[in-house]
Amino acid sequence: MLMRAKAGGESRMQQEKAQAERKKNLLVMLYRHLISCGYLDASVAMERECNVGLAQWEMADNMDLYYVLQDFEEYYELKF
Repeated sequence: MLMRAKAGGESRMQQEKAQAERKKNLLVMLYRHLISCGYLDASVAMERECNVGLAQWEMADNMDLYYVLQDFEEYYELKF
């Protein structure tokens, strides 16, 4: 019984950690998108409000918010 509760707690912690990582990744992607579109004031304000230090993170050169959105739209077109 105790082992199952411990395993459930660890699993929940891993899920929360993965969710926090996804949120950070999304913020970095949005931040980089704002910069690439020339919205420098908005990117500075976003970084200030997030308190994450978004400028220290880089995205892979094959990642772009536009491509993520495009893949998302294509997936839902196929699904429905």
